[in-house]
Amino acid sequence: TGDVGRRRNAFLLLGLLLDVVGAVFALPKPAPVAALVSSGLPTSYQSAAAELRQQELPTSDVAPAIVVYSHEDGTPLTEADKTAITARATALAPLAVGGKTAPPAYSPDGKVAVVAVPLDTSDADTVPAAVQKVRTVAAADLPEGLRAQVTGGPAVIADLTKVFEGADTTLLAATAGVVAILLLITYRSPWLWLVPLVVVGIAEQVTTKLVALLAPQFGIVVGPEAAGITSVLVFGAATDYALLLIARYRERLRQEDSRFHGMQIALRRTSEAILASAATVTLALLTLLLAQQESLRGIGFSSAVGVVVAAVFGLFVLPAAMVVFGRGLFWPFVPRVG
Repeated sequence: TGDVGRRRNAFLLLGLLLDVVGAVFALPKPAPVAALVSSGLPTSYQSAAAELRQQELPTSDVAPAIVVYSHEDGTPLTEADKTAITARATALAPLAVGGKTAPPAYSPDGKVAVVAVPLDTSDADTVPAAVQKVRTVAAADLPEGLRAQVTGGPAVIADLTKVFEGADTTLLAATAGVVAILLLITYRSPWLWLVPLVVVGIAEQVTTKLVALLAPQFGIVVGPEAAGITSVLVFGAATDYALLLIARYRERLRQEDSRFHGMQIALRRTSEAILASAATVTLALLTLLLAQQESLRGIGFSSAVGVVVAAVFGLFVLPAAMVVFGRGLFWPFVPRVG
């Protein structure tokens, strides 16, 4: 009768926790706090103040894409090359803000030509496509051996966007895969590893939502780099807590007839270590809030929230999930009394 009651309580706890998680996901996502300057420094710094003043200028939303023409072997440009470069500059004009580009500028040694193409950078989402058009037009119909390379602010934005495109998803999938393999090797069970992995995955998603909700309330800017670091940290911390708890739980199952009583003892023996670890790491991460750079403050805040959520899920959600499924989770090495 006691086990039936404990089983019912475990189901109730899981149901309550799922309701809480669902409520968190149902909350509207507030608009993130935007950094005042790209460097993330306080406005008291001269460089930050200069960038703010620059943002007020009429041309703050226009930056040049620099098209550089040269030979791959470093030889000087020929007259045919210069004619082709002038034609390319004319072809690039429709892509420029205002419909005009400056005439090509040549280096003193005659080996390099430069064409500046002003582009609208007010919407970062449209910059990669604009830069790709510039690269396509600039490289069209060139004489053999002549190459066109595009740099400048818009090109940097486009290249960084391409580099980090899908990075969060790839990083999360790789992290989950590594954790799954480690759990599978550790417990040698075809399905035991699924329980902690699912719990950790939900904890990571809850962390993402909580950070998005809480960061604007404290005026903290959380960038994409913070999201990736936090995801890895949540998976790592929560998996460590799960390994510790499950090891103690399996140990108690060899001594206790009731899995519920065994989990109570295992949780009591591991909770102090988990809480001490989570508190230490959280306090260490919160020291980053003293940093002046916004990106570091965002990483510290986001990661601290992640560790707290990992500890909560390790102490409440995982124990309830483990006892609900019973000893069979450890198959084929099911722990029995004695």
